[in-house]
Amino acid sequence: MTPAELPDTGMNASEVLLHIVGGVCLLLWGVSMVSTGLNRAFGASLRRVISHSTSNRFKAFGVGVCVAALLQSSTAASLIVSSFAARNIVTISGALAVMLGADVGTTLAAQLLSRDLGWLLPVLLTAGYIVNKTMEESQYKHVGRSLVGLGLILISLSMIKTVAAPLGQSEAVHVLIEPLSSQPILAILLAALLTWIVHSSLGMILIFMSFAAVGTIPLHLGFALVLGANIGGAIAPVIMTLRDIPAGRRVPLGNLLIRSLGVLICLPLLSQVEPLVAEFDPDPARQLVNFHTAFNLALAVLFMPFIGPLTRLSEKILPDRPREEDESLPRYLDPTAISTPAAALACVARETLRVSDIIQGMMRDTL
Repeated sequence: MTPAELPDTGMNASEVLLHIVGGVCLLLWGVSMVSTGLNRAFGASLRRVISHSTSNRFKAFGVGVCVAALLQSSTAASLIVSSFAARNIVTISGALAVMLGADVGTTLAAQLLSRDLGWLLPVLLTAGYIVNKTMEESQYKHVGRSLVGLGLILISLSMIKTVAAPLGQSEAVHVLIEPLSSQPILAILLAALLTWIVHSSLGMILIFMSFAAVGTIPLHLGFALVLGANIGGAIAPVIMTLRDIPAGRRVPLGNLLIRSLGVLICLPLLSQVEPLVAEFDPDPARQLVNFHTAFNLALAVLFMPFIGPLTRLSEKILPDRPREEDESLPRYLDPTAISTPAAALACVARETLRVSDIIQGMMRDTL
């Protein structure tokens, strides 16, 4: 092995990095395909369900779990309920209950993908292609897109694990990881930043899971990275709704407050949590995903009774104010959302609803 080569890979550092980056990009693309495919197939129906579910916070929580489990994106769920809150279709408290459920729902996809599903790969790719090509005139053709996306996710996870496995014995990798292992706050901030950049907490969780599975990162570092991914997943909707009216921005803000408070509570307890999680499953990858699910379930149990105070806090932070901006200019078309189709479509839907309200007001004044 030459100095430039890494143990057991037969590749130099540049080739290993290129393979890992390629696997990560394929993973994120697969997650995007699944999310956009299911959103196109069932998005309209899910929006109707959400709009009629917030009268009871526990019902809203259950709907949030189901919607996010289908869309595999809490960001998309956040943008949907934010648009409804901006138009007073749902209450802020009901929307926050939906988001607590959505945060739990996204963990179910991670639970599924943490299993050994390699045997499903040819089935998913074949079925996805057949469904997409035979149902071209139906909205359900997008289900085929989602099945292919799941296949790509499985391929990418296998690719990342294969290349990353020997890195646990690399001194260079240990030098890079050591500062993060000893500084959990730094690890949380880095994971939050990366998750915000890629707009996919599920994608980042699966990446961290792959590294933990082969021993590239220690488990306690993986837990800190999971906490950071949870914060980063809540930042994206806050940024995307900056141009909304205050009522539409309160839901993402409330969700970010909940996750941030949860991380602050959990961070000092990480050393006690690690042995508890290990009792349920010896597999490091499963431990990481189980921690992710347990964290979001704990947030739901802890903050569900305090949705009312959180709603009032968000109203104080973002009080209603008179609109001073030019009504003729787009308000919700966020250029940063273009790379995330589900988020971009939600922005377009909100802008369409806003223009419809303006036209309705013009017609009412005319008649």
